[in-house]
Amino acid sequence: MWERKELLAIGGLVALASLALGQEQPNILLILADDMGYNDIGYHNPFVLTPNLDELARSGIILEHNYAQPICTPSRSSLMSGMYAYLVGRQGTPIPHKQPSGLTLDRKLMPEYMKDKGYATHMIGKWHLGFCKEEYLPTNRGFDSHYGYWGGSEDYYTKWYRHGYDFRDQMELDLVANNTFSEDLYEERFVKILDEHVENNSSKPFFIFMSHQAVHTPLAPPQEYLDLYAGVEDEARRKLLATSTVLDEKVGIMVQNLKDRGLYENTLVVFISDNGGNPIIGAGGNNWPLRGFKGFIWEGGVRVPGFVHSPLLKNSGYTSENLFHISDWLPTFYHLAGATPEEIQAENFSGVNQWPVLVDPEENQGLSN
Repeated sequence: MWERKELLAIGGLVALASLALGQEQPNILLILADDMGYNDIGYHNPFVLTPNLDELARSGIILEHNYAQPICTPSRSSLMSGMYAYLVGRQGTPIPHKQPSGLTLDRKLMPEYMKDKGYATHMIGKWHLGFCKEEYLPTNRGFDSHYGYWGGSEDYYTKWYRHGYDFRDQMELDLVANNTFSEDLYEERFVKILDEHVENNSSKPFFIFMSHQAVHTPLAPPQEYLDLYAGVEDEARRKLLATSTVLDEKVGIMVQNLKDRGLYENTLVVFISDNGGNPIIGAGGNNWPLRGFKGFIWEGGVRVPGFVHSPLLKNSGYTSENLFHISDWLPTFYHLAGATPEEIQAENFSGVNQWPVLVDPEENQGLSN
């Protein structure tokens, strides 16, 4: 019998052929939430006010069995490399701010593969894959631009975390960002990237990695969002819920800006979380009814919210029960960028191209299990 990767490769030939029939390379917007648990989003828990995420998910494809690594750096390493974390030496804890290490330099990362296929590549938000040497920084790993922070956590307003100020525009410290809510800054930068894309009449497709700070601690949502959950007595949970709503609003604004500029019809939006929610004191996350949480390999630590949304999806508006892993997104995006099955196979990714499953869920049912 044929192996799973062989079957997916055959499906990929069919999907590639359909893309070749006069269709442009799609723009790709990859949205990564930080520490959003299974029960921290509205389509799993109606008490959480995330109407934009819920609508995008329900009119797209909800990935009900969507898996990541149990904690930050391992998940981001797997996402960017297309490899299981242990194969790139990042299966352990997140990279501490003072650790002289980073995601291995002997593998290409997602933005480098996209650039090879002609994409403009941009990153906004959290990196957390090493900054001990310039070689490890986002703009030296394939991103044309990066706006955000290099470490794993910081204050949403002051941009400080233990060892100093960490907020960058490209390679330079952005001191103007001090005392401005980070999520507002990310929204502004996203709009700026789109405006420049349109103003320059760019023929390049774009890949934007929106690596949100929300809903990671230290939680500090604006009061207007806290007021939406006035009846929640647990302060940490109230802050987490409010921050989920902040994230939802920002995603809604991003998609509306795509529509306003005529970019929405040819854009694939993927939303995932990097690991399960964190219920530890002060964090407020929740993964009910799953067992476990961030840092554990039980379902609550690794089974995370996820969905795909795009007008390019001819089959949508349903929940997929197929298995997806965070390492799958690189080969999937590489395929959409125009890579042949032979090119994808040559990279020996741990993940697989999931586009055939998304294009035709019935014909390819079970191939990703």
